[in-house]
Amino acid sequence: MAYLLAESISRELQPHEVVVKDEKGARVETVLEPPRGASLVAWLRGMASLLVSEGERRRVRVELESAEQVDPREEAAIAHIEQFRRKYASSDE
Repeated sequence: MAYLLAESISRELQPHEVVVKDEKGARVETVLEPPRGASLVAWLRGMASLLVSEGERRRVRVELESAEQVDPREEAAIAHIEQFRRKYASSDE
């Protein structure tokens, strides 16, 4: 979803070719147009569903925290507990 949303935004914000008609005839020009209102609405809905904004994360009660440094000894103890669980979980079945 994030990739498709980014691709859509990228394409919409790139210059594109349009046909311009005047008294002399028609010609093709490359123009940079502002995004359409419908596109903006769709992008904002997509970003909301991806919980991009702080307000959306608060609405669904999701809080981002920075990763803490883990003491290598604690990490080893966690791995030991996981090995213990795997060993005895398989023997219970």
